[in-house]
Amino acid sequence: MGEGWTAAPSNEKTLESMQSLGRTGAVPRFDGTHGFDTWLHAMEEHGASLNFGSFVGAATVRQYVKGMQEGAATAAELEQMQALVRNAMLDGAFGVASALIYPPGNYAGTHELAGISKAMAPYGGIYITHMRSEADHLTESIAEALEIGREAGVPVEIYHLKAAGRRNWSKMGEAIALIEKARRAGQDAGADMYPYTAGATGLTACFPPWTAADRKLFENLADPAVRAKIRAEMGQPVTEWENMGQLAGPENILIVSLSQPQNQPFAGKRLAEIAKLQNRTGATRPWTSC
Repeated sequence: MGEGWTAAPSNEKTLESMQSLGRTGAVPRFDGTHGFDTWLHAMEEHGASLNFGSFVGAATVRQYVKGMQEGAATAAELEQMQALVRNAMLDGAFGVASALIYPPGNYAGTHELAGISKAMAPYGGIYITHMRSEADHLTESIAEALEIGREAGVPVEIYHLKAAGRRNWSKMGEAIALIEKARRAGQDAGADMYPYTAGATGLTACFPPWTAADRKLFENLADPAVRAKIRAEMGQPVTEWENMGQLAGPENILIVSLSQPQNQPFAGKRLAEIAKLQNRTGATRPWTSC
């Protein structure tokens, strides 16, 4: 477990951050210096059919210190993050896992990620990453992941290695070559992948990262002027952020489940179908709404 986020360590900032991203219901608290240990023991006591372990989420570490704020961590904030990582490693974490497509994970820069990863180096931890881009900036993101590993002195594992979006499929050979080159140079680096053209995530991942800053995601979505700005940015064919809506297209986004009772009839339908049923723009390309 620990694909970018973990239930521990937790505090008010992590709780508020997750609520601002749409997580509803009661969230167990695992506060304290060794909240990660408390979390692992809680799951052990609850029981599981499989053996389990976890990385500590880089996004969780950042939320603990900075909440949903954008911007680089200060030296003092980075020290606090490093302490959290050291404690998690002592509690049994496998390493640090980042998911850099999603806020607030994508608010962290290369230096910050290398800094928190450096804290786990003495404990044999691994930096495993859902990279900043798996699409238009695929090769640059692989280079960043490898740089983080070299700077921190830790092994690197790229998870869900893929070239997302048909226009990027041809990059896969170069992506593998970059990893192989690093390995030949002596770096401990690898990747895993799934061999099908599909993925799963929350629909809010389609929005520009800035929309979730300062816990204002749903406030921004409720503001007509901000919605217009979001829609215009999502409609751009190429963006600096991972524009999943454009990459997949509404005809390829399948809504699996919805929480509001009035929206239940849309479960199991593709976004293009839903747009057409509601007589909204976005039913056909160019796609302009999520």
